[in-house]
Parts: sequence; structure tokens; C-alpha cells
Amino acid sequence: MTKAFSPSAFAKPRFGTAMRIMPLAAMAFAALFALGSTARAQDAAAVADKLHAGLEHLMANGEAMGLEAASDYIGGVVDETYDLPALTAQSIGPASFRSYDDAGKAQVVAAYRQFVIANYVSRFARKLPITFKTLGTSPGPKGATVVNTELQRQSGEPVNLDYVVRTPEEGRAGIADVLYNGVSEAARRRSELSSLARLGAEPLADALSRKASTIAATQQ
Repeated sequence: MTKAFSPSAFAKPRFGTAMRIMPLAAMAFAALFALGSTARAQDAAAVADKLHAGLEHLMANGEAMGLEAASDYIGGVVDETYDLPALTAQSIGPASFRSYDDAGKAQVVAAYRQFVIANYVSRFARKLPITFKTLGTSPGPKGATVVNTELQRQSGEPVNLDYVVRTPEEGRAGIADVLYNGVSEAARRRSELSSLARLGAEPLADALSRKASTIAATQQ
């Protein structure tokens, strides 16, 4: 005798079965998210470590290099570790930066890059009794990662250096701000540069170039 067809053979899983499947899916998603977060944190910490290695090399060899070679060297380190467009936008005011055309943005970013390089050379292109230590990472604003580090001196309290690192899904992770003992360097610069930034890209770029030249001149 032929066995009667039963619709229950193709019925949806019972409620209890579905409830068992859903936690497994949630756990898998959580595991993938955790792996992504861990990878971003590792990438961000590697950026800070690369910058510190560059600064330590500059301190050890900057005087022997001379100003031009030292600037070229740390310029390469800055290019590899910073998100210069993001840093520039935060340092002059995002609204002003967005108002520039592509050529103006490129001009201002290039001038700000020279300003950053000049500051690093003026501070670190000589032998100094300091070291850097990476302490850990934490979630930052707008999906960024904050890398917590210290500048340690032979005497005196260490300086807290927190790097806000943008870690996009595609592209290179880069520093978008530095906090010195909790104070944002980009915010401090914005208080100096925002009025210039409203004048336009060219006046701002010229002013930044003059600032960089003045800093460099003190090293000669």
C-alpha cells in the first residue's frame, strides 16, 4: 500500500529548533565583528609603533643627517603613518576644508605636511633621553581606534600620547589626531588656523608654508 503524503515533511523547523539556530548565527556574527575589531586595533597599534620607530631613528641620527636629509626621512615616516587629509581637515576646520576644490585641498594638505615635518624635526632631530611605550588601544570617535602610548623621560612624569587612527575597510590606516596629555593637537591648531582657513586655500597654504620655513630656520 502506498504511504500517504504528509505536508509535515516539508514544514518549517519548529520554534525550538529556530531558537537554537538564531543564537548560533548571532555568535558567528559576534565572532566576525570581534575579529574585525581586533584586526583594526592591531593595524592602529602598528601605525603608532612605526611612527615611534621613525622618531627614535631621527633622535639617534638626525644631527648627523643634516636638516634636509632629516626632513626627507621623517617626511617619509609621516606619509606612511598619517592620514594627512583627515588631519588637515581637523586642524583647520572641516567646513573650510570641504569648501575648497580638489586643487585647493591638495595645496593645503601639502603645506600642512611640511608644517608637521618641520615640527617633528625641530623637536626630535637630536639625541634625547626619551623612549616610547604603547599601552593599548580603545574604540575612538566615528569608528576610529585610539592607540594609548607614553613618551617616557629619564626625569619627570611621562607624557600621555594618544593617537586617533582611522582604520578604513579599504586603504591604509592613518593618524588623524594626536592627544598630548588629553589635549587634541588638531583642536589646538584649529584655534590658530580657522580664521586663516576661511580666507581660502591659497592664503592658508602660504601661511602654513611660512610657519614651516620659520621653524626650519631655527634649526640651521
